Amino acid sequence: MSPLKKDALTCLCYRLYNPLEAMAQDLVEELGFTRRSRPERKIETAETYHAVLAEMLAEGWLKIVRTPRAVRLERWRSAGWLTPPREDLAERGDLDFTRRGWQLYRRLERLPDRLVWLDEDEQTFNCVAPTKKACREWFAQRCTPSAGWLLSYHTTRPAQPTRIDEPVRVGKWFSREQSRHQAGWKLTIHYRTLRRRRVQVPELGLDAWLEPREHVHISGAVPAGHIAFWLHVSQNPEGHYLYRPVVVLDHGSVELIWSSPDTLLNPVTPHQAIAYLIEGLQTLLPQTACLSENGSTAPRYRCPGR
Repeated sequence: MSPLKKDALTCLCYRLYNPLEAMAQDLVEELGFTRRSRPERKIETAETYHAVLAEMLAEGWLKIVRTPRAVRLERWRSAGWLTPPREDLAERGDLDFTRRGWQLYRRLERLPDRLVWLDEDEQTFNCVAPTKKACREWFAQRCTPSAGWLLSYHTTRPAQPTRIDEPVRVGKWFSREQSRHQAGWKLTIHYRTLRRRRVQVPELGLDAWLEPREHVHISGAVPAGHIAFWLHVSQNPEGHYLYRPVVVLDHGSVELIWSSPDTLLNPVTPHQAIAYLIEGLQTLLPQTACLSENGSTAPRYRCPGR
């Protein structure tokens, strides 16, 4: 598979489904976003990606979905299949992989085959994979402080794990319609939602919310723009987690970043988080005055791990 074809399948890999015309434009935007961390990457025009996607349609790698997803979903669930959430399925008119295209792309990219979904009614986060070992590997790789605890990216409210079940056998399942399994194993993480607390620091004009979990997250507004606070997590050679407070201040088109000079062995408490937030803002706010005076139009950068 050529590099251009691999690039052209990016949106489908992450289930950003769309018809052909819109998909070509989406690719320009999605790949342009990744270019911020890889400046050497060449981004083609929408017309070029349109031609590449059309070629893969003709070759049988891709297809245009002909049946509404609600109909397909009902059919699969009536037959006893565990399926992805509705929003993770292509709608009628969208591009999607064929069975042949998905198997080839998955093999080339070495993508694991697993079904992951959040059930907010049951307050569970679930992973189904072909083997018990694959479930545990998913948990070990992704549900750690350094990976940001996947819950924080899926729940609509702050959440904290309460119990992790041992993998159990399940029946028919698929994460992609093009790759189905007759049996597998399911690992379930139970969680509880947490209440947010209002944070106000009048001397800085700060009005924000604090989420009481390990990765303390504070976001809000100050006169200069918008701010965010989090703990960047890394591991030392001994495998211990290290935490570093980070503050980001958006000022127009510029993103100013402050990072604490010290690494911590434990997550900060809410009171410590506010103290680090104030320290970071006191460092960054004077810079916004200089930028305003100079009329800076510097490009906006995305901080790693955000």
